[in-house]
Amino acid sequence: MRAISIELDGISGCFTCQRCGSCCSSVGRGVRLCYQEVRAIQRYLSGRESVLEELAWDVLTHAGMPELIGSEEVAESFRSLGRGFFSSSARSFGSGYFVEYYVLRSSGGACVFFNPLSRECVVHEAKPLTCRLYPYYVTFDLREMRLKLHQHASCPGIGVCEAERSSLELASEALEFAKLMQEHYSKLAEVLEGRDAWAVRRSFVEGLRYVEVDAGEREREWRRMSRRRVAEVRDLFLEHGLIEADDSYRSNLLYPGSRK
Repeated sequence: MRAISIELDGISGCFTCQRCGSCCSSVGRGVRLCYQEVRAIQRYLSGRESVLEELAWDVLTHAGMPELIGSEEVAESFRSLGRGFFSSSARSFGSGYFVEYYVLRSSGGACVFFNPLSRECVVHEAKPLTCRLYPYYVTFDLREMRLKLHQHASCPGIGVCEAERSSLELASEALEFAKLMQEHYSKLAEVLEGRDAWAVRRSFVEGLRYVEVDAGEREREWRRMSRRRVAEVRDLFLEHGLIEADDSYRSNLLYPGSRK
């Protein structure tokens, strides 16, 4: 087996979260999720309605709308986050359109799980690896067996050293992220059939290339997706019981902007 090269050039292991909330309140269209992360958040929230009720209270207080506290309709909208905190991104691998990955929802640019009063993540113990890695992020090319760890230089916590992370720890986290992505696509290939499974395995399992795209490129891709018109998108992770979803999600398994 070929060795994986990991680049950590220019990375500072000194980081202490300043609880400024800028990373959680400016996620744009949302954080990319693998199915394992959707499942982990759902399991964490199962039986924890009080977590979401407290989030509703704090969000309304912060927004200056305390008169809505106690509204059953508002409370239910927050409780529904237990299953409805994500949307999907789909792709055709050959014969049809399938959910490729998920996106953690945002509201006004902020993650739906960000508490604006406490400046904390209400699913901290189950939060996605992308969030756990921050202010670092990974790019990699599995075909070339190469990973590189980068850092968001604008984060005010970089250089604040209360507990420095070693190069070994950072490399381990980079590998964990690559492994998570590969396992996600391996499962997708497993539940797909025929040439679709072959296409996923060849492109995403054996040679997955994951790069950081800029905001302009992400917006152009979103617009291209929105112009598509398809009759149906299948979510095989959902069909095989790997995740759960509410009725709203099930009824909207379409490309953004498509019409029923």
